[in-house]
Amino acid sequence: MLGKTTDQYDGEYFITGIEVKDGKKSETREFIPKTVFNETHLGHAICIGNGESRKRFKINLLKGHQGGLLGSKSLQSYGCNALSREFKPDFLIVGNQLSDEIANSTEYSDLPYADENIVYATSSICLKYPGKFNLVPGNLKMDAGSTAVYLACFDKHHTVYMIGYDGQTPDYNNNLYAGTPGYMPHDYDVPDVKWKNNLCKIFGAYPNTQFIWVNDNTHMFPDDYKWYKNVKAVTYSEFISQADIGSFDHRSK
Repeated sequence: MLGKTTDQYDGEYFITGIEVKDGKKSETREFIPKTVFNETHLGHAICIGNGESRKRFKINLLKGHQGGLLGSKSLQSYGCNALSREFKPDFLIVGNQLSDEIANSTEYSDLPYADENIVYATSSICLKYPGKFNLVPGNLKMDAGSTAVYLACFDKHHTVYMIGYDGQTPDYNNNLYAGTPGYMPHDYDVPDVKWKNNLCKIFGAYPNTQFIWVNDNTHMFPDDYKWYKNVKAVTYSEFISQADIGSFDHRSK
């Protein structure tokens, strides 16, 4: 599905069961139609990772973001996992470690998050919690951060900002939610090679999309991303200006 967009997708079949009888395997398949229709936007998206650089920005500034004159820079938001504890993006992507919380927990709201919001997940999670989640088109099994970027491209956004996509450093889990339910502690070594590889595949699959990696620590900009002409790095102040969010005085303290 990489490289395809929402207007090329009506739904898909996926395996709902496997039975082995007399040494022969048979599969039960079910067609899942397209459930999310997201085509009325102006082409600007923000994907929200959970790296600690996101402390530099008050995430709630994105709530009801207008984006300049006539909303020309209005951002649709795609978030990951435990972001749901403090902010409701337009679309949330959930992995196995947070699926039960998103499907069932009422700790952060009167109703489980998935009952009130659009949440994407893989087929295995959708089968485990019927009616709770929307299938990621193509059933791509990438990390949540990469899936968020893929969905922004799939929805035909031409500009995709990426905040909190810091990457990892040895022996330190660079995640705002480290040590909370579903996450390893801060002193845990989390590899990020697959995450970077996944993003590079997306950059290559959508060459006409401009990807903007936001981070004040420019030395953290991965060398692999520099091979792609459609990827660039900006600081948080530059992002706030470009997206017409407001003064950099609105930084999180």
